[in-house]
Amino acid sequence: MVEKLCAMTYNAEEQVRKQTKQDTFLKELVGRTIPKDLHCLFMRLIAEYFAIETEKQEFPTKYKVQDPDLHHFAVFSDNILASSVVVNSTTSTATDPERVVFHIVTDSLNLPAMSIWFLLNPPGKATIHIESIDNFGWLSIRYNATLQKEGSVDPRYISALNHLCSYLPDVFPLLIKIVLLDHDVVVQKDLAGLWSIDMRGKVIGAVERKEQPLLRRPNKDKRADKRNILLYLVFLV
Repeated sequence: MVEKLCAMTYNAEEQVRKQTKQDTFLKELVGRTIPKDLHCLFMRLIAEYFAIETEKQEFPTKYKVQDPDLHHFAVFSDNILASSVVVNSTTSTATDPERVVFHIVTDSLNLPAMSIWFLLNPPGKATIHIESIDNFGWLSIRYNATLQKEGSVDPRYISALNHLCSYLPDVFPLLIKIVLLDHDVVVQKDLAGLWSIDMRGKVIGAVERKEQPLLRRPNKDKRADKRNILLYLVFLV
């Protein structure tokens, strides 16, 4: 009888914790502006995420996430559909999709929706790893220092996700090489060849567009230059 009561108490507490977590999340969501055409999808994804059991919120093949012998790609974004495009285009053009591992870092508000999207729509045989930027406690100190120094109010520059690309070795300390893709990229051919490039001792490799050379500065705002370049750079670490 005592064991049964303990089990019932535990289940009730789990339900309360789960409901409290969902309520807290939705309250935070109230203050966030979402385009009308994405609002319904976003809310449906959140509802589905919290409706499934905790153990089913985990992605399979987790053992591949830190394997340095695989082809690792990173996407830092809060845009679910755009992230899906770059992930699926990369996977569909890969000659060996089982070697592809995607690391998606998003913010805490988008984490449930982003996670359930890829759980329901897995990219073939590729491995997906999604985590919140809030997991990187060290970032807030560096990020706040950067904001104070630059004094920008433009959302493109104050977004922590946009700053994360500067800390790839800290985000992925166990990996030897990783390719960073922006979420507006559509991959049209297999990228496996990037892993055979001789970096000649360099830490970062970049691919530039022919119509806009990497070293050309299209405007006077240095921060804008950096952002524009990042839109089509591929980083190798």
